[in-house]
Amino acid sequence: MNNLTAEPIAIVIVLYKKNIEECISYQTLKMYVNLYFANYKLIIYNNSPEFVIPELENALLVNSTKNTKLPEAYNYALNYAIENEYKWLLLIDQDTELSEDYFNSLSVFLNINKDDNIVAVVPTLKDGEQILSPKRISSVGWWEYQLQHTGIQHGRVIAFNSLSLLRVGFLKTAGGFSEKYQLDMLDHWYYNQIYLQRKQVYVLDCTISHNLSFQNYEKDVDINRHIEFLEAERLFVSELGPLHYTVYKIKLLLRSLKQFIIFKNKRYAKMTLKKLFD
Repeated sequence: MNNLTAEPIAIVIVLYKKNIEECISYQTLKMYVNLYFANYKLIIYNNSPEFVIPELENALLVNSTKNTKLPEAYNYALNYAIENEYKWLLLIDQDTELSEDYFNSLSVFLNINKDDNIVAVVPTLKDGEQILSPKRISSVGWWEYQLQHTGIQHGRVIAFNSLSLLRVGFLKTAGGFSEKYQLDMLDHWYYNQIYLQRKQVYVLDCTISHNLSFQNYEKDVDINRHIEFLEAERLFVSELGPLHYTVYKIKLLLRSLKQFIIFKNKRYAKMTLKKLFD
């Protein structure tokens, strides 16, 4: 028997250089969403003007005139959710393949949860046997560790954008999604806001396969994208304080040495090392 939830949820999928027919998240979402969500609105935000997406049944479509990246798309969905009194906002990457187990786990949580301090709900994302998200962050420096259990998490936790279910009231209090982080580190930013506001993250007892482009860094991340990531990372860590920033510098040095050894294109390592001395 399906666990239908009446919790009002806005769902946003951001497309980039992909037709809707090729979007695995949209195709798998259609298979299950009506079985588990009784009150939802799907927003498709197309960030590629060259890919004109036709009108879709039961979805709000936004064809942007330029690539506005993530904050504008997310804030559009957030404002829609606020204006229409949706309680939750679900972020989904275009390449995330959804499963029925995920929808079932999420609807069960929504039906039983009475804790307003829980403002983010996520599954475990894995690439093969490697757990990508969520992770626990140490209080001294920016070191990542595996979580010890599912359910409510204590301390500083981060997770990926995709399949982050976020409480609209919390996002409104935080001022929406920061426009300082156009792509990289945006998820780090709002999960850090959760920690600073002493709110909580709940990890569902289910796992989703997720293909992370940064796993094949030299192949999938070009130099310009590498530089953008380094700058976003520096900006974010600089907001955490001097201790975190010192540890970040040490990690940059170690990362540049690793890239010099492993990568064929030494420009990656040189750009990483350059950021160390900026």
